Amino acid sequence: MIKTIVLDIEPVPKPRMTSSDRWNKRPCVQRYWAYKHKIKHKLPKNFKMPECRYHLIFYIPMPKSCAGHWVV
Repeated sequence: MIKTIVLDIEPVPKPRMTSSDRWNKRPCVQRYWAYKHKIKHKLPKNFKMPECRYHLIFYIPMPKSCAGHWVV
């Protein structure tokens, strides 16, 4: 049985964090923690990842700077 959960959240890359990120709140780190918080609160309360055979599919939007420059 395939169960699908769709989260309408734009993915955020995980930054390389340092120990100073605990007190030095860099914007890239704050965006990542906000992204994780959104995912946690949009999943069902009883959600558990299966032990095997699962797929994650991300639809990543094309950056605006590349929108008119790519070739098919």
